[in-house]
Amino acid sequence: MSPHAVGDVYDLAANAAGAAAWAKRNEINAQAPVLNLVARLLAVQTEERNWRIGAKGEEMVGRETSKLGGTWRVLHAVPLGDRGRDIDHLLIGPPGVFTVNTKRRPLAKVWVGERTVRVNGHRTDYLPKSRDERDRSAALLTKACGFDVPVRSALVFVGLSDFTVKTPPDDVIVTTCRQLVKRLRSEPAILTPDHIEYLYAHARRSVTWD
Repeated sequence: MSPHAVGDVYDLAANAAGAAAWAKRNEINAQAPVLNLVARLLAVQTEERNWRIGAKGEEMVGRETSKLGGTWRVLHAVPLGDRGRDIDHLLIGPPGVFTVNTKRRPLAKVWVGERTVRVNGHRTDYLPKSRDERDRSAALLTKACGFDVPVRSALVFVGLSDFTVKTPPDDVIVTTCRQLVKRLRSEPAILTPDHIEYLYAHARRSVTWD
């Protein structure tokens, strides 16, 4: 779904979960639709498949975030700069502001340590990317709001066969789609309803993220 324009500013509240990933998938698929169809039938790994799986994962996490309740505000597919990057989900609630990076890895085994996350035994760059997303978001929201806006990051996995946390990182929440809402609700409240609405009013404006 495309955001609604208000003058030259877009209201990001109109973005559906997975919108940016679906747009990228559709762009890639349009270049070779027949080949991609054959690849899907043969279960061949392709770039189109990766974006499609990722988009569906974001939709699943989006449905979970809708269960957070009326005190929370949620945005999806928030564009981050002009290089095609986006924040899968931005959550604003009593415990603060959170960027959520969704990773759908069907039947994968994930191991979480203090300094790294491994998928099927392979080290990933998920933690540093989540931190970068968090830091950029904090800087942009701080600039837009005119005061310091702390942001935390969450890395959320979808569709795993095994999830093992040995030592959780102290600065990134690493969890699963099914545990996300419970995990966020367990965090202590630091924002009032007025603060949440003020932050949301700025976060939903596309110009905040330019």
